[in-house]
Amino acid sequence: MIVPISNVVATPVLSSSPVSSVVNGSSSGSNFASVLNNALQSVSDSVRQSQLQGVGLAAGTSTNLASVMTSATEAQLAVELTVQVQNRVVAAYQQVMNMQV
Repeated sequence: MIVPISNVVATPVLSSSPVSSVVNGSSSGSNFASVLNNALQSVSDSVRQSQLQGVGLAAGTSTNLASVMTSATEAQLAVELTVQVQNRVVAAYQQVMNMQV
């Protein structure tokens, strides 16, 4: 079943990243959990947007292949970055747990 697409709007993923605000020190009272939640929501939105544009291209409602491919590549990079961050966090956790006290 193909779901109709309505109001597909491309949004930049990396320009308003909550992670960049933490790195730059411009976090205004947000805790780690909310920053992490916002970053994961941004990745999820990027993947959802890419899927919608791909379905639009397949359905014939979108004719701009370049924007669809750019969106798909951005979503792929966002997911790969998320997986790498997860791997680093797990490795750091394991390293801390293996420390002798």
